[in-house]
Amino acid sequence: MKYKSKEDYDKKVSTAQKYHGLAREIRGRYLNSVAVLDTYLAEIITDYFCKKGQRKDLFFSEIATGQHLSLRNKKDILWKIMNIELKPYLKDYKDLNKKIDSILIFRNKLAHATIDVSEEALSVDKVIGVGFVEYKDGKRVVHYFTKEESEYKQAELNTLLGDIKGIKTLLFGRFDFD
Repeated sequence: MKYKSKEDYDKKVSTAQKYHGLAREIRGRYLNSVAVLDTYLAEIITDYFCKKGQRKDLFFSEIATGQHLSLRNKKDILWKIMNIELKPYLKDYKDLNKKIDSILIFRNKLAHATIDVSEEALSVDKVIGVGFVEYKDGKRVVHYFTKEESEYKQAELNTLLGDIKGIKTLLFGRFDFD
């Protein structure tokens, strides 16, 4: 990348730093919330299969939160539990799988993409969002998110967390999560 002057170089470095800062903010908050969702699902699954004590603790640490049980797997197990235990309430949660899938897609975009610091991206006058770069079908694809759009996605995730608390209450008569 060629620079016209020291000022041009400094401006592009500053812009890149702003992109990275905004990306950390967007990623950090969202990925932390997805980790909470993952733990909530693990707790529901553990409570369903184990009552208390060492077996419950071992199940939670080695299976429910272990590397081999993905968030997608937990979603599927939760849906099976709900089909057994909460049939009358399924209509209230009919979009649960779609909501979780949408969250997983956005999470993967944030977690696995790099930040667009192309010449075009660094030439903007003001940073109002960040481009996340992924490669698909042999092509570079940039997904651009403003802070407002990321806040909307965060609100969707927060709503889902509330839904999961409601499911836990229906299943066990309580909504506490450790």
